[in-house]
Amino acid sequence: MRTKSLQLLLFALSVLLLPSHSATVVNNKETLNTYSDNRKNIMSLLGFFKPKKEKTVLEENPDLMQQKVLFDLLSGMCDDGCDTDELPQSAGRFGYDITNPIPTHTVQGSTCYLEKLQTYDGEKIKYKRLGSCSSDISSHPIDLYKISHPNGEKLGEIYLSPYHKRNSEKPPTGFRLA
Repeated sequence: MRTKSLQLLLFALSVLLLPSHSATVVNNKETLNTYSDNRKNIMSLLGFFKPKKEKTVLEENPDLMQQKVLFDLLSGMCDDGCDTDELPQSAGRFGYDITNPIPTHTVQGSTCYLEKLQTYDGEKIKYKRLGSCSSDISSHPIDLYKISHPNGEKLGEIYLSPYHKRNSEKPPTGFRLA
């Protein structure tokens, strides 16, 4: 059944593509244009039989696509950031002072950094963003987070600067990274 359909399709294509021998050629340019138009129509018809391209996860999920666009925009703001564990021109206690924030790559990178941050005894910390601040150390805002132990004990506040080329791999004093 399938081969018969394919044979009929090929026959129809040959009739449409090949100029008729019995037709009188009035104008070679007109005949060439008709042949070219027929060929384009048949090629588009053949495109119908091509397997469909599978959609990516991003194409299937508009919310995820929107997050990627946002991430790409924020990543663009990181081009002038540092590629080190600590800002080169920083001063003060790492992470604890606004003049020495922890460099991260985008807000999502800050979240990843905080998810890896643990107390020295291996407990995963809890965190809450308190807001953004400005400092002479960076032309971009610096984010302030409240850090607490899982039992609720307040451990302090740390500053993160999410406009750098990568996440720092250095923890503030008194903490470790998983």
